[in-house]
Amino acid sequence: MSFQLPVGSNSYTKVHRVWVDSKTSKKDPAASDFNYTAVLPVELQKIVGISVSSWHLPWDSAPSFFPSTTFVTGNKSLDFSLENPDVASAAQAFVATWPTKYYVYASPGNPEADYLDALTKLMNNAISADAVWAGKVSIQTYTHPLGNTLLTVGTTDSTLPDGSTTKLRLLFATGANSATACNIPMGFAKADVASSSTGIYTGTGAQTIESPYQTFLRPFPYVDVFVAQSNRKPLKRIYIEDSFYTNATMSTESVHQLIIDTDNPPRVLGQLDISLRYPNGVDPGFYISDAPHSIGFTIVQLADELAPVPAFIKQNLAW
Repeated sequence: MSFQLPVGSNSYTKVHRVWVDSKTSKKDPAASDFNYTAVLPVELQKIVGISVSSWHLPWDSAPSFFPSTTFVTGNKSLDFSLENPDVASAAQAFVATWPTKYYVYASPGNPEADYLDALTKLMNNAISADAVWAGKVSIQTYTHPLGNTLLTVGTTDSTLPDGSTTKLRLLFATGANSATACNIPMGFAKADVASSSTGIYTGTGAQTIESPYQTFLRPFPYVDVFVAQSNRKPLKRIYIEDSFYTNATMSTESVHQLIIDTDNPPRVLGQLDISLRYPNGVDPGFYISDAPHSIGFTIVQLADELAPVPAFIKQNLAW
């Protein structure tokens, strides 16, 4: 946290600026990045307003796949099954869980955020963890011209018969974790989907699944910033406008908007209890991001509480 003291002593109000980083400024380092307390370097008196004047929200602040919370059912689960009589006598179910991250459909320059690359790794890691299926079958993904999910399943074990075919099913409706299925961001309806043979993308013995809809990896158009010490709810609504869901630089669009809390100003301010919420009050729950966000606050303080209120200021100082 950094803290900028006011300059000048002749103004009716003084302005403080505080920068909070969700990794280093938290009172409790183990607290969620979306529900935490930041302690100010000094306790401030006669505070009449708090504003958000700058911010930096990395991609993962609003993830494509998220856990269940009090207000929303999560979408992190990918249940699927494989069936090949040359490998096992019965179909085998697998479970993959998406990280709480934001993904770009295809991002070769940033593999950690590449949806297709991540999907391939998630499914193949789940297969490799099974002693029977490890080394027998693999999943591949392909770029779709419309941004749909396109994947194939094929054998990788040369000892299997020529033309050995594996049936892949995505168990969005009947899987053990169907309540938190990831079908919507992956471009599917809430129904099981089975692979089929095709000669367009696959070779002999391989099968393909193609989603009927475009992937939906950006579910939240804005993030609300709440501070318990302010009566303005939310204190700031930050719209994420670019296609990569990030604000790469510190925004200063409201640095001069020194709004006074007229109904119930904080007066004494020693800490900021900060909460970030998605649309409709969705609480991201307990989540600590590898890439912390930062928020700049502008705090308005009376220079002299007993000084007459200028005529151009309309406020209620009864506390």
